[in-house]
Amino acid sequence: VFVAKWYKIPETTYTVTFDANNGEISGMSAMTATVNSGNSLANYSGLTPTRDGYEFKGWSTTADDTTTKVDIAPTTVSGNITYYALWEEKTTTPETTDPVIPDTGDETETH
Repeated sequence: VFVAKWYKIPETTYTVTFDANNGEISGMSAMTATVNSGNSLANYSGLTPTRDGYEFKGWSTTADDTTTKVDIAPTTVSGNITYYALWEEKTTTPETTDPVIPDTGDETETH
């Protein structure tokens, strides 16, 4: 008589790091998550870091990349990876006002 013995195979987990790239994520410069192999990053798609004077534009897999945006939501985890925040400097438009005409004191009345 043969008896089968079942053992649970441990799931492979990977570390996913979200680097704020000179910004902050909940007061930290980076956040890490342990994710099971094959799982997606959809739960992290709303993760939005902040940085004074900059607008968050998305995530990249390269720290010094300023344009290549990666959509993390459909990403399936298959290894350790770091995502870096992409930033665009906010521009401020100078406030415009109506011109002020100085009072010269030479007002004359015409009748």
